[in-house]
Amino acid sequence: MRSLRRKGTMCRTCGLATFREMQANTMVQGWWGPMSVVITPITLLINLASLSTIRRIPEPVSAGHRPPLNPGKSVFARPQGILGLIPLCLVLAVVLLAVIGMAAGSSGDDDAAPAVKVGACAGASSCVDPLSS
Repeated sequence: MRSLRRKGTMCRTCGLATFREMQANTMVQGWWGPMSVVITPITLLINLASLSTIRRIPEPVSAGHRPPLNPGKSVFARPQGILGLIPLCLVLAVVLLAVIGMAAGSSGDDDAAPAVKVGACAGASSCVDPLSS
């Protein structure tokens, strides 16, 4: 597991291009470790805060000493972004199933079904010995 950060003075276009590239790479490469399954969704959300900062930068007024980077396609229009949706959906499905399981398991209706104890039917007349038939 590694954490990358790109620092620098960037215009809005270059910042957006850098964000899209790094976010798409994180969506594909970020899942391949036991702790990364938990850390990657958090990282993706933290990166969205960077995107809001990038969007507040004004558009470049004049060209600098070199042309700005091409921002390219949005994150989910790139192959990395589409492939990154698979593990993201799996993680969300597991979390959703765990929440549903906990909600269903803790209904609080302990009196709804009678408790069955081992050997409870041993003395009952309705019990049939499976070996005698």
